[in-house]
Amino acid sequence: MRKLRFAVAILLVCATLSGCSGEPLLPMMNEIDDFDIIQVLGIDRSAESPDEVEVTIIAGKGAGGGGESAGTERMLEIESATAPTVIGALSNLNLYSDRRHHLGYTDFLLIGESAAADDISKYTDYFTRYHETRYSTRVFIIRGTSAHDFLKSTVSDAHFVADALGNFDETVRRVGNTGIVSVIDMINMLDAPDSATVLPALKTRDVDDTMIIGGEMPEKDFAPAGYAVLRDFKLAGYFEPEYSLGYNALTGKMHTAPLNVKDPDGFMTGVIVMSDSLNLTPVWDGDKLKSVTIESVLSANVGEQHGRNDIYHDAPLAELCDTISADVKSRMEKAVERARELGVDSLDLAERIRTKNPVKWKRIEGNWRELFAQLPINVKVTTCIRRPYDLREPNGFKPQQAADKAKTAKEKHNG
Repeated sequence: MRKLRFAVAILLVCATLSGCSGEPLLPMMNEIDDFDIIQVLGIDRSAESPDEVEVTIIAGKGAGGGGESAGTERMLEIESATAPTVIGALSNLNLYSDRRHHLGYTDFLLIGESAAADDISKYTDYFTRYHETRYSTRVFIIRGTSAHDFLKSTVSDAHFVADALGNFDETVRRVGNTGIVSVIDMINMLDAPDSATVLPALKTRDVDDTMIIGGEMPEKDFAPAGYAVLRDFKLAGYFEPEYSLGYNALTGKMHTAPLNVKDPDGFMTGVIVMSDSLNLTPVWDGDKLKSVTIESVLSANVGEQHGRNDIYHDAPLAELCDTISADVKSRMEKAVERARELGVDSLDLAERIRTKNPVKWKRIEGNWRELFAQLPINVKVTTCIRRPYDLREPNGFKPQQAADKAKTAKEKHNG
């Protein structure tokens, strides 16, 4: 009986793994060499056929799986195809390729400006739906050109755009004037009816002053270009880089940011500013929203000092803190003005007000856009200097002169 059971089990396994037509019922294993791992993918509205989608990929042609191995030089191939849909364009790319393109490791999705201006949802729906793509893929709008032209001009064997974009995660935490948005973040913003979708933008820049020893630079490099603001799924405009730090400070996305300000003696001082807390307070009159106050508490470290005076006393520190606060407040107020110009809540106020008081929010959400256009938004910033890093007294510091100056400043401060 045991032998019979074993034989039946073997037959069942064989039947499961083999269909009547000779095709396996379960997926067959694929070798990694059968795939091109696509790290960067660009999507555009086709310039030649505006009703079609153009998809551009960078495929690695050196080692198996699009990577590199010992003794194998990396070869990159830029491929494009058009079709009425993204999935159709990707199918056309696979049709003429020697390997299947695999999107399970796509780190960056680049969307051309014309696609963002048309209707971003139809160019990104594939990435929000298909099982092979990842919600962690980072999204950028290509400002001023198409994703196809951006990739063709910024890629060379010695300068791979995916490697450079990979540094953004760390870079944005330090510069404060751009940000990272993933596909899942984009989905959440697109589904918020009262707020804008805000995505980081990139632009090309000349590389006349850059060279690589032992390789060639591409035709162009790229740089952050602020934020793209989308209203009703279409590009409404941009937060310029000078507004972007203010936008990050208003929305709690500023980790650290370098600022150049003058100390009380008029010497340039480089400080690293960090956000300690951010609080939004709506002011209500019954069910009517009268105003909103955004209070930001910052801390700062002194990273560079051109003067030779000891500024680490109450009076000069207070003046330096006021200077930093005024600088950041001005940037935040400019971001508020720009958001009003774009005609949509791109500061995430709606969600924060709803969270504070969901019952009262229900009574105003129907006309939020009109209310946002004229709502008083007050900004308050306070700053505290935390540390001077490894050096308190600058080179050339003279203790006696500093003591006399500190005494004079204290007497002046006390009146």
